Amino acid sequence: MWLSEGNGLIRYIISSNKIKIYNAAPNYLLSNSITCLYEDRSGVLWVGTNKGISILNIEQQFSNTINNILNKYGIYESSITTFWEDDNNDLRIGTDENGLIKFDISENDMVRFVFDENDIYSLLSNKIKCILEGRNNNIIILTKFNIKEESFINYYEQDGLANDYINSIIIDNSMN
Repeated sequence: MWLSEGNGLIRYIISSNKIKIYNAAPNYLLSNSITCLYEDRSGVLWVGTNKGISILNIEQQFSNTINNILNKYGIYESSITTFWEDDNNDLRIGTDENGLIKFDISENDMVRFVFDENDIYSLLSNKIKCILEGRNNNIIILTKFNIKEESFINYYEQDGLANDYINSIIIDNSMN
């Protein structure tokens, strides 16, 4: 079991009742301020921090090289808020101020989606709080994202929301 209480990464091994703590250091955990955790289908742990992403592979070795790819796109020390892996093993990465990132794990390449005030089909905000899988190849990102078309549908207070600020989402049984 992986945990974070704001002062590093904690691995709790239930079977032996042992704890291992990982703290920030060069070529190790990027920051002790962990904002989210995600284990992908291959067992790799993605650690979102207030300074970017640390990846812990199944041999318990850290890598921070993904941040070099983010830097190429002008994303420096970004606070990571959420991860979600699609059926193609592409990872969606939500950030606090830099929009949504579609990261192709196998190619080590990315596409970035950001708010564009001149495009009604762009992200509503560059602040992503949560990503969920919807139905019909849609991702719910506090906006609705069609995977195939790579387009967004935005919902506002005028569409029935209590207000224009949403902090988290859960999909009901009818997936509406």
